[in-house]
Amino acid sequence: MGLYSSYKIADEGTTQPQSGVAKSRNSYTHVRDIANFVHHKVQSPPILNAHSFGVLIIQYYISSLGSNNLIQNTNPKLRGAILVCSVPPSGNSGLVWRYLFTKPIAAFKVTCSLAVKAFQTSLPLCRETFFSATMEDHIVKRYQELMKESSRLSFFDLRKLNASLPVPSAPNCPVDVLVLGAKNDFIVDAEGLNETAKFYMD
Repeated sequence: MGLYSSYKIADEGTTQPQSGVAKSRNSYTHVRDIANFVHHKVQSPPILNAHSFGVLIIQYYISSLGSNNLIQNTNPKLRGAILVCSVPPSGNSGLVWRYLFTKPIAAFKVTCSLAVKAFQTSLPLCRETFFSATMEDHIVKRYQELMKESSRLSFFDLRKLNASLPVPSAPNCPVDVLVLGAKNDFIVDAEGLNETAKFYMD
């Protein structure tokens, strides 16, 4: 078994323009940044790995590889992609509506936790949203502080993101994709995972 280099890209969705005011970025600027990193720092085609909303960036990257647009198609090739608890290519609206009708209390908690960012101040809600019920308080608190620090600006401008969905298909893209989920995931359900998997099986 060989050894492989791994990189964690701190792609927090912000830029710092001359005005000093940070702005949210869209999926295409994220893709451009990853492509630039791969081009300059990675010697062979990498396997990209992301979680939740971060997976959308990889989905757009994969779509760019199968695009007929010459500029997009110049992005570095990939060996594969691992999509963990992925927001489906159509977005999270289907997840939200399913939760509203099947798990209304969970839907309310998710909305409070993510949209209102209540996970930043409520340790129990932070644990229920992101971690296991058995995780000790001091560990949850540690990650809560890290997420709070990195959540000062939205990862995406959700209005612009929704306008760009669904993710374009990439029928000509030779990338192996592994879709993974969790049995007791608080946000992404099995139907959402199946949607993502089928998207890359067609």
